[in-house]
Amino acid sequence: SVTEACRGCIAHECMESCPSGAITKINGRAFINQEICKECGMCKKVCPYNAISEVMRPCKKSCPTGALHVDEEDRQAAVDKNKCINCGACMAGCPFGAISDKSYIVPVVNALMEGKDVYAVAAPSIAGQFGPKVSVGQIKDAFLKTGFKDMVEAACGADAVAVHEAEELKERLKRGDKFMTSSCCPGFVSYVEMNFPELKGMISETVSPMIATARLIKKNHPDSMVIFVGPCTAKKSEIKKPNLAKAVDYVLTFEEISALFDAFEIDFQNCSDLPVSDATLSARGFAQSGGLSNAIALAAKEIGVDLKPVKINGQSELKKTLLLAKVGRLDGNFIEGMMCEGGCLDGPAVLWSSRKTAAPFKAFSQKSEGKSPFDNKMLEKFRDVNLSRSSDS
Repeated sequence: SVTEACRGCIAHECMESCPSGAITKINGRAFINQEICKECGMCKKVCPYNAISEVMRPCKKSCPTGALHVDEEDRQAAVDKNKCINCGACMAGCPFGAISDKSYIVPVVNALMEGKDVYAVAAPSIAGQFGPKVSVGQIKDAFLKTGFKDMVEAACGADAVAVHEAEELKERLKRGDKFMTSSCCPGFVSYVEMNFPELKGMISETVSPMIATARLIKKNHPDSMVIFVGPCTAKKSEIKKPNLAKAVDYVLTFEEISALFDAFEIDFQNCSDLPVSDATLSARGFAQSGGLSNAIALAAKEIGVDLKPVKINGQSELKKTLLLAKVGRLDGNFIEGMMCEGGCLDGPAVLWSSRKTAAPFKAFSQKSEGKSPFDNKMLEKFRDVNLSRSSDS
């Protein structure tokens, strides 16, 4: 758009540079015909007065991989699936709600109506998503009233993942690896695989807490259906990876489960505050940036490993940190990768941002019965569960 700084200069370099003839002079100032403009930015580059501002579309600006582009002919935004990592940043950034992810709410509803044994694996960031006065225990009861067999914390698997990942790091350092990256954020994993293929081998082979918890449920209940409920759209692509495909059947976002509760006319005031004690404080902390590193540090300390974490908190720190790792200048031995700034508490499909959920999330976390991953009484049950990403058995 043309600002007040336009002087209507005789040179009119903006008009000369425009490849589509979208700029004319009206009342002594440049005017851009938005119906013709291709958004190429040439006029901005040549204007000697910096009178033209380039307003990038929020969806395009938010995309970390350049997967979103605008068609020059119809000016419609489109996603290049070969570059997309399904992080949901464009969906969250669009002010018009024009971008949506694929929903699996219909097959989930069908399974519930058919009376199948459906288990919900809930992300720890669910705390506070339905209001500051609605406890996670009440949310669990809402799942039961909707027809779910049970609700299990994904953080239950986070304790097992922290221990397994600490042991994996110990083995990697012993064999000469300089560092290892986390693997719990599917958006981060896809970003590394797509943009830094030379670092692909440095990604942890440990599964995410979602997969770990789902595999435990499937081990104990082979005929059950497992639904992950969280703030992340990238989880929908994670469950389709060949070696992970048998663990989680469908993924629903907080927005989708909220719609499901509404459809079943769930009133949280009529829900009981059921006990929820599947995980420790450190495991529930996975939902926040830095929480993963804290949990692994506790587990690593127990087995004699000095963890030196480098935390990637959102897109702004992503490329720089991975470039340093690529050239061997990383100041640490473990990279915690989070695509969303602040962690899962501010995922693309949250109902409320961390500004409103941080307090109830903290209160829920502090109610944990243990602090370290080794304090989780369910840890023993994971000994016979495959926690490797390289195999689905």
